Amino acid sequence: MDTVRNIISQKDKLFEKSKQSVLWIQSRKQEVKLSGPIDVSWLNINAYAKQHYLNQLISKLGSKLSWKDNVNLPQQIIKDVSGEAKHGNILAIMGSSGSGKTTLLNSLTGRNLKDLNVTGSILLNGKSSTIDLITSCSAYVQQDDLFIGNLTVREHLMYQAKLRMSPETSKTDIEKRVDEVLLELSLNKCADSLIGLKGSKKSISGGEMKRLAFASEILTNPSILFCDEPTSGLDSFMAYNVISLLKSMARSERTIIITIHQPSSEIFTLCDQLMLIAEGRVAFTGSTNDAIKFYSSLGMDCPTNYNPADFFIQKLAIIPGKEVDGHQMVNVICDAFDESIYGKTITKRLKQLTDNLPINNYQSSFFGQSLFYRSTYLTQFWVILSRSFICNWREYSVTSTRFIETIVISLIMGLIYYHQEYNQESIMNITGALFMILINNTITPAVSVVNTFCHELPVFIREHNSALYRVNIYFICKTIAELPFFLILPSISLTICYWMINLNPIVSRYFTSLACIVLISNVSTSFGYLIGCYCRSLNVALSIAPAAISSLLIFAGLPINQRSIPKYLAWGKYLSWPFYGNEILVVNQWKGVKNISCPYWLNNRYITSTPFGHQIIDCTVTGEGVINKLSFSIANVNFNFLMLFVLIVAFRLIALIGLHHRARSFR
Repeated sequence: MDTVRNIISQKDKLFEKSKQSVLWIQSRKQEVKLSGPIDVSWLNINAYAKQHYLNQLISKLGSKLSWKDNVNLPQQIIKDVSGEAKHGNILAIMGSSGSGKTTLLNSLTGRNLKDLNVTGSILLNGKSSTIDLITSCSAYVQQDDLFIGNLTVREHLMYQAKLRMSPETSKTDIEKRVDEVLLELSLNKCADSLIGLKGSKKSISGGEMKRLAFASEILTNPSILFCDEPTSGLDSFMAYNVISLLKSMARSERTIIITIHQPSSEIFTLCDQLMLIAEGRVAFTGSTNDAIKFYSSLGMDCPTNYNPADFFIQKLAIIPGKEVDGHQMVNVICDAFDESIYGKTITKRLKQLTDNLPINNYQSSFFGQSLFYRSTYLTQFWVILSRSFICNWREYSVTSTRFIETIVISLIMGLIYYHQEYNQESIMNITGALFMILINNTITPAVSVVNTFCHELPVFIREHNSALYRVNIYFICKTIAELPFFLILPSISLTICYWMINLNPIVSRYFTSLACIVLISNVSTSFGYLIGCYCRSLNVALSIAPAAISSLLIFAGLPINQRSIPKYLAWGKYLSWPFYGNEILVVNQWKGVKNISCPYWLNNRYITSTPFGHQIIDCTVTGEGVINKLSFSIANVNFNFLMLFVLIVAFRLIALIGLHHRARSFR
């Protein structure tokens, strides 16, 4: 019977997988059909703020024990919102701050829903939709303009086009499309200028940045364009130009949906449709002319020569100190709209469309499906790798500072420990010099890369959530692009110090030390990546990295002898790459050395005169004696090299997992 049940269970699983495959293929076919003009409709959209785990436990416990005051119901941000947007028109979603405009827009696009539970029906041309389907035929221009500042406008668009367009698209067609978009959005003059960052001298203007954000999204000629506060941070003239640009894009049969806080009268006249949101409810949806008529029917006439947008916002605003009156006014307006001919007409039309369609839970639909990447794995790799190399080498000040710092510090160390003789004093000097070289190539690389992922995290999150590339592709390419620095810089550092200090002159010993230092530098880099991927801010990462590395340096063998480490802390040395590196360097330096001089030699002891008589000190005359005093072992060298490789791989895998988690947490 168990065998039969297993067979039936396996068949059910295979059937379910085949069903999912058929649905996926159908969705891909539907995407092809939705390449033309698209009307967007939505019915009964509700959005609830997710409760934290502790609040959920308190709520459950309170409900069981009848603690009504302690039961925290999830906050409802969007309440039964229905509406539609027609192709060829601009729909402006307006409302005061905190009314739910951006939450509604995110619900329609399936973006930034990690803290929300969203339900409702969303239709494209009257047919049921999914997040993947909307993503395939739409673009989302978010409020903040995030770019990599070391690229030119043309380079940015070329990289975006390669990642967004079909793999079958030729390079010539990609370049042609980029030129068309540059011309359409009037970006020709700044096409070869560095984007820069806002406020920097090399930055393009705010208006050009906003147009570049539009250009990035329309490369694939999407039928629907969502824009969150497209005029934010712009003066009135530039804001009008941006909305005029959207108006011209709408004339090409695109569907434009924007959120806007309080537009000027000139901008308001460019909008074809209007949706007013207040306290998460619909206060009006329809044409801009009908909005004025509706409010007039409520006895709220917009004064002559007065901006209608200002008038609507004033009626829906919650004034501090008059919250009760404000909430009552909002409820009156929203209830009146629901009962008005405008509200009943659109509700009836949308219900007729959705009668035979299932209600989609948008959140489960979004998180239940993987991102659909337009470009191939190899294309993503070469595009991100090329972009990363260009960005790194254009950081002229950082690159030159790294090289100058390495050379200067190495010369200083070389002068301090210059030309050490092999005697009793030089044992401490040479061992200390090796440890200082180790410290220099441990702390500096780790601290210099903690901002690698912190700095570009907002750009990475946005591009990854737009399904431009995979997390592992981004991580691998960023680390490969920085690899030359951590091969060249430690090589320069060791070469200068090695011959100035007069370390073991055998050539093979030099190359062994070089291999060790390069590995140490790369383990430190990997640890820096790990810290950067798990810390939410650069300041936190820069605080944690030096403290963590300093703790590991204690186990390196010089600050404390290995035999003196308490047994309950001895495990720490197995995570300490400075320990593995120091043992390799010390053994490599002193192995086979027989000529350590010892003046006043008598019966294997070093005798020196003091004002209080003769002082007898043990004398170490062989390299093996130095190695034994530090509790190191010649037999451990190969194992230490292996452990350095293991730590490089382990730290980077853990960092990749952290970055992957960060990416998922923002979806």
